[in-house]
Amino acid sequence: MLMRPWLVVGLALLVPILIAFLYRTQDRVASVPSTLLFRQIALVRARTRRLRDLLSRLAFFACLAGVAALVLAAAEPRGIDDPRTIVIVADVSASMGGATERELRDQVQRLLRTTNGRDMVALVAAGARPRVLSGPSGDATALADAARALTAERGEADLGAALRLADALLDGAYRPRIWLVSDGGRPIHDETLALAAPLRVLRVGADRDNVGVAVLAARAPLDAASDEEREVLATVVASGGRARHVSLVLEADGVELARRSLEVPGGASVEATFRLRVAARELAARVTPTDGGADALPSDDVARLALGAARAQRAVLVAPEAHPAAFFAERALRAAGIAAITRYAPADAPRALDEGAIAVVVGAAPAHRIGGPTLFLDARTGAIPVAIGAPLGAGATALRSIDRAHTLARGVELDGATIARATPVELGPRDEAIVELDGGTVLAAGGAGGDRWVFLGVDPTGSDLVLRVAFPVLVANAVAALSGAADERVAETLPRDESALAASAALASAPPLREPFPWPVGLPFALAGLAAVVLSLEGLAYLRGYAR
Repeated sequence: MLMRPWLVVGLALLVPILIAFLYRTQDRVASVPSTLLFRQIALVRARTRRLRDLLSRLAFFACLAGVAALVLAAAEPRGIDDPRTIVIVADVSASMGGATERELRDQVQRLLRTTNGRDMVALVAAGARPRVLSGPSGDATALADAARALTAERGEADLGAALRLADALLDGAYRPRIWLVSDGGRPIHDETLALAAPLRVLRVGADRDNVGVAVLAARAPLDAASDEEREVLATVVASGGRARHVSLVLEADGVELARRSLEVPGGASVEATFRLRVAARELAARVTPTDGGADALPSDDVARLALGAARAQRAVLVAPEAHPAAFFAERALRAAGIAAITRYAPADAPRALDEGAIAVVVGAAPAHRIGGPTLFLDARTGAIPVAIGAPLGAGATALRSIDRAHTLARGVELDGATIARATPVELGPRDEAIVELDGGTVLAAGGAGGDRWVFLGVDPTGSDLVLRVAFPVLVANAVAALSGAADERVAETLPRDESALAASAALASAPPLREPFPWPVGLPFALAGLAAVVLSLEGLAYLRGYAR
C-alpha cells in the first residue's frame, strides 16, 4: 500500500535513462598508413572488454534501481516493518498470583523489548474493572515502569471488557495489535472475540496445583443455646487432575477451634460444616496441603470472616395507633435487650431495615413487604409472607401441640393460657409449625436469611398471653432466631474458578503469539537508503570509466 500513489508517475524518469544508455555515437572513419600499432592496442583492450561491458550493464541497472527506489520511497509504501499500534492486555485476576505474578511481569517486559522505537504501545490491566496503565505511547521507560508495577488482584478478571477497551484504543490505528497475557483462568465468550484488531495470546502459569478456601460462612443456628453459637460452612477447592489431601483449621483470635482432614478431588470442591461457640469477633479458616503437593496461590489459603452481634440491637415497631398489643410488644422487646425502638404507622413503615435491626409488626402489616427479618404479632392484613386463615373463635382455640424442641418454644409455657380468639396461618412446604390449636397453626416461622419471619396469631384482646411470662420469653426467642438469620455472614474469598485455576478453552485454542522481526527503520527510509547506495556505486563506476 502506498500513501502517495500519485508519485509513482516519477518512474517515467527511467525512460530517458534507458534512451541515454541505448544511444550510441556513429563511428568515425580515418585513413592511416599502417594498422600494426592499432593491432597491438586492440589485443590489450580485448582482454578487458567483457569485464567493461559487464560493469557497464551493472552501472546501468544500478542507476535504474536507484531512481526507482527514490520514487517508491517518495510514495511512502507501507510494509510489515512499519510502526504498529499495540495494546498489551495483562490478566491481573487472583489466579495470576504467586510465582505467576512474577512470570506475568517478565513476559510483559519481554513483549515490550520485541517492539521497536517507532511502535505505539499501551498497557491495560485486566482486572474486575479494566484500566489503562500506560500509553499508547513510545515512552519505553513509562511502559517498563507500568509493567514492573503489575500486581494480581483478589477478584476475577473481566477479560471481555479489557479486550473491548483495547479494541477501542486501537480504533483507527494503523497495523493494530492486541497481545493478551493470561493463564486462561477466565473464559472469553465468543462475542468478545469479535474484535477489529487481531488478537494473539501468550499463556503463562500453566499446569499449576493449588488448594484454597472458596467459601466461609457463619450464622447463628435456630436452636442455639447461647448467643455465641455459630454454624460454620467452609468450602475447599483444588485445581489439577488429582485428588488433594488438605487440613482445614478454624481459628478465632489465633486460637484453634476445630481441625478437619479432607480429601478434595482435582478440579472440584468439598464442603465442611462445623458447630462452634465463638466469643470472638473474627473467624478464620486456614487450609494447608498435607500430601506434599504444590500450592500455587497463597492468597486463598486463609479466609477471614467478621462476626456480628448474635442479637439485633435495634427494632422497628409497626403498629396502628393505640393498638392494645403494641405496649406489651415494646416492653417485651426491651426485656430482650433491645433499647433502640422506632415506632411507625403501617403506612409509614420503611421498605428495608438497616443492618442489625428487626421489624415487629402488630395488628396490621403495611401494604409493602419490609426488607428484613420480621415478627408478625396478630397481623391479619397487609403484606404478610404467609396465607391467613379464617379467624378462630371459642371451641377451636384449645392447645393441640407445641414443638418444644424448636428454638422459638424454648422456655415458653402455654399450659393454662386463655386464648379466646386467634388467627391461624396456612403454611408452605418449607415453613415450620411451632404451636398448633385445634383450629390451626398460630405460631410459625419461615423464610431464609434476611427475609426470615415469625408469625404469632394470638389476639391480645382475646387472650391473657401478653400478661403471662410466656409472651416476653417468646418475643426474646423470636428476636434471637430472627437476628441469627439476619446475621448470616459470608467471608470475602477468591472466586472458585480462580482458586481452581480453570483454564479457558477459548484461550487454549487461540493462536500463539508470532510477530515479524522489528526492523529499526521504516520501508520508505530503507528504500531511500538503498537508492543512495546504488547511485553512489553508479557514480563511482562513471568516474572510473565503466559507465557510459
